[in-house]
Amino acid sequence: RDAGSELGTMAAIKASREDVEKAISDLDEVVVANHNAPDQTVISGSVTSIKEAVSKLSQAGVLVSEIPVAAAFHSRFVRPAQSALADLIGNIVWRDSGIPVYSNTTGKPHSKDIQQVKRIMTEHLVRPVEFLSEIEAMYRNGAKVFIELGPKSILTRLVGRILEGRPHKAIAVDNNGGGVTGLLNTFGQLICAGVTLDVVKLFEGRGCLDGDPASLDRMKRHGPVPKHAWMLNGSRARRATEPVKQIGVRVEELNRVSTGRPRNGSPLSLKSQNSTIMKNTIVSRKYRKEESQMGDHKQPPIAGETAIMAEYFDMMRQFLETQERIITMYMGGAVNGRRTGSRPRRHIEPQTIYEETVKEGPQTSFRNDVKMQTESSAGVSAKQPRQAEPSAVPETVKKADAASDQPQKISAGNVNGETESIDREKMTDILLTIIEDKTGYPRDMVGLDQNLEADLGIDSIKRIEIVRALLKALPHYGQALGEDRGGLNTQPTINSMLDLLGELKVKGGTTVPFNQTGMGSEAYRASHPFRYVMKPRHESIDEFALKRLGQGHFIITQDTLGIAAELSDLLCACKCTVSIIEREVLKDENSLKQWCLSFENQVDTIAGIVHLAQIGSDWLQADAPIQAWRSQLMLNEKSLFILLHDLNGKLNDDAHILSASALGGLFNRNGNNASGLSLQSGAVGLLKSLQEESPKLRVKTVDIDSEQQIKAITASIMDELELAGGRLEIGYPDGKRTIFHTVDESLEDKDERLDSISDLVVLATGGLRGVTAELLRELALPGNTLLLTGRSSFPEDEPEYLKSLITPSDLRQYFISEVRNGQLHMTPAEIQHNVKSILAAREMRNNINDFRQRGAKVEYYSVNATDDDAMRQLLDSIYDQYAGINAVVHGAGVIEDKLLVDKTSDSWSRVVETKVLGLLLLQKYLHPESLRFFTVLSSVAGRYGNSGQSDYATANELMNRLCCQLSNNWGNKVRVKAFCWGPWGRLTFGHGMVTEETEAKFARRSIFLVSPETGSRHFKDELTHEGCHNIEIICGEGPWEQIEADIGRIENISDWKDK
Repeated sequence: RDAGSELGTMAAIKASREDVEKAISDLDEVVVANHNAPDQTVISGSVTSIKEAVSKLSQAGVLVSEIPVAAAFHSRFVRPAQSALADLIGNIVWRDSGIPVYSNTTGKPHSKDIQQVKRIMTEHLVRPVEFLSEIEAMYRNGAKVFIELGPKSILTRLVGRILEGRPHKAIAVDNNGGGVTGLLNTFGQLICAGVTLDVVKLFEGRGCLDGDPASLDRMKRHGPVPKHAWMLNGSRARRATEPVKQIGVRVEELNRVSTGRPRNGSPLSLKSQNSTIMKNTIVSRKYRKEESQMGDHKQPPIAGETAIMAEYFDMMRQFLETQERIITMYMGGAVNGRRTGSRPRRHIEPQTIYEETVKEGPQTSFRNDVKMQTESSAGVSAKQPRQAEPSAVPETVKKADAASDQPQKISAGNVNGETESIDREKMTDILLTIIEDKTGYPRDMVGLDQNLEADLGIDSIKRIEIVRALLKALPHYGQALGEDRGGLNTQPTINSMLDLLGELKVKGGTTVPFNQTGMGSEAYRASHPFRYVMKPRHESIDEFALKRLGQGHFIITQDTLGIAAELSDLLCACKCTVSIIEREVLKDENSLKQWCLSFENQVDTIAGIVHLAQIGSDWLQADAPIQAWRSQLMLNEKSLFILLHDLNGKLNDDAHILSASALGGLFNRNGNNASGLSLQSGAVGLLKSLQEESPKLRVKTVDIDSEQQIKAITASIMDELELAGGRLEIGYPDGKRTIFHTVDESLEDKDERLDSISDLVVLATGGLRGVTAELLRELALPGNTLLLTGRSSFPEDEPEYLKSLITPSDLRQYFISEVRNGQLHMTPAEIQHNVKSILAAREMRNNINDFRQRGAKVEYYSVNATDDDAMRQLLDSIYDQYAGINAVVHGAGVIEDKLLVDKTSDSWSRVVETKVLGLLLLQKYLHPESLRFFTVLSSVAGRYGNSGQSDYATANELMNRLCCQLSNNWGNKVRVKAFCWGPWGRLTFGHGMVTEETEAKFARRSIFLVSPETGSRHFKDELTHEGCHNIEIICGEGPWEQIEADIGRIENISDWKDK
């Protein structure tokens, strides 16, 4: 390197060479450095120019990523090293080659002239790599088999892309584990490709025996058997010193039985038979520490009449089939879903997994270094769905109203403003057309009396889309339903929806043609920054602000400071009635549900719920047992969900819902003096989501400073209850009313250090799918190790018959056709589950291959992130193997979107605990002294709420608060980041987070999807820029502050008078 000179950098682009050269034509310092494949080009240049090229290409929608290299190789930037390389080449003794050697500088065979070869090799340093031209030239000259020697299989895959569709064979010796296995696999593929090999050479000098296939006994090697050894076969076990005992029946004995001659020549009575063939109970279980007992085996009869023997063999066949099913279930495979025909043989490779327990049944402990291969992968039990039984197809539209001789008439307005009748058959046709469009399932698979969710896989969110499209097609019914349209969303079947519509009295009006494809007018794309942080600002309540307290009955959850009693007195003074739920009831889910059940009979309506249970909560130590965390989660968070869910039908339309936490008044954003961690303030996400689902509700979350006087705290809470409007998230640090603004803040003035993401050991939960995998591409660098965890075992390759089915629609149509042909028996819900499982498995395989291709070392562990013992053993094993964990990306999560009223308790726990308890267990067993980064993938759903995601929002907001606490606990020595992501678009190997309709809904609110390129670049910037101390980062384009301000407008007395 010359003094003061720049070495430059490089970037990889997924585009043709022609497109790349056109894009960089105006950048003087950027050149093509590698032409690796038809759609892969690498560029070199100065750091500034490469960044400009990357930005330009990314904006054009081209996939591009910078390569962490020491210099801009194959360009003028490395010319200073050329003379030293020329000297080295010149001093080497060169000989003529006995076979053609191709140059990837010229793409042609090297010359016979040694001096010319030396010149080209010297120029190779500063000239582009023409790998595509080289392979094309070799192929034209007759090369059809390509063998890659060396680590990995990158070149093999590139050859496959170059010669795609043309006959060839590309083999990587390092595939299939490398070493001897990889070498033998290569020989096998070469032989199959027609290459003649002398395989006998493999056995020379190894003491192998020459044998005759007709005399295989001569090839046995008899070594001494230790006295303590046991001899095992499929039927019994014996010590090596014991004689062999006959098990079962010999052929000659069976022949004697068939001719009526017993073994000893005497008749054998049935009484002498052991009538009990098998008394042992077969138990399906997961791995346990108990040892199975040897001996005491019941032996089957060995002789008897033909009927008895036939029964015995039939029983043994059933036993083996049962045993197979049990083992298949244990290994995670499908039991009831096998296709007809023979089972394909699969090549099985062992893998190290950490097993995750299933939803029901006994918890399975962590298993270290267990070699195991599962039958199914990533939940793809549907790869071999169960065989169809003869049965009728679901009820079709032709049977829409079999109980009635005449079609039921449903009225609607005609174009003249008068009412006309739409019979039930027509209405059914409209509704089924919408369902077919929204789900992709043909109407002959949709039964009118099937449960929309259990049988058809239509959850509450999808149901809202269907109802919205139906009422758009027939607006009169929306007008007739008025405020009761929610009743249409909750109907369990299509017939019940039609019944409800049939009862309506529709007034005249103009109908519109049925058209559900339009998404409304295009939203204007306003320009918004991408990075935001939260800033507190004092805002007192104006004297002209309207105060309006709803009258009726209030429910208050008990705190430990006495605020509940004080607030009760204030409410009673305002002529309200109050019930206070004691903390002991709140701690137990069954007790709280029983309380709700008995309370429903005591009042007609509820004017408000005030949740104070978080105030006075303990601050648990970082190494607290997981049950302590679950108990606090129940008391502080789940209790409010249960109250809102179980008492939903009693709430007034404009009921007050207020939750108060005690994190110092700033929701822990300024740190705290408390030692430990506390689960509080998840209600910020819950109530903001609930407000979207029920806009008339008056929701508030208040964070108080527990150092203030009790009466002052109570007065502040009462002020927020009475205030008409106002922000949904309020703090009272030092007793001063504070709101929180979303403020854009860029990283342009921060110092960037790329070395901060090099030489890392990264632990990533949920690391093989979704946004987590997309972000990890920035850390999948040479020298880095990615340790990835997930709930599913790593998937095997899918069957050949599925590989050509690329899109979800392709897969769905395949299963539908199999159902129609009678090969499978599946409901639409089961089909949808199978499609998702297959796509998930593909995404996992593609991502891990991509990480390794980028140069990172990758290991995958199947582990339940909420299992304390499993996570402890996983972290212990990692620290035994590596010097430390330098970075954590916590992306594990479960999404089960439903409106709050449709959520179940178990679903709430799955969604919240995966994120929250997963985070707590990570921090419990991590060694922070080796940590550089601790990042969690949160969501704007937690910050700003989202309809149908009240549980998901709760989990994310709890993680945001915990990150603030962790940074404080670790002395601000670890860079802790909570990335609150906006909605993402289509991923590199996944299908994104939102449907087209949801994307349009966001666009109308000026919220735009995060692209993989933008999101990944922002993630990298956040880790590499120093001097940025923000923990809670909002990532994504959207009018976040405007949304909060619009919802939080305070009503004024003058406004009320005008009304």
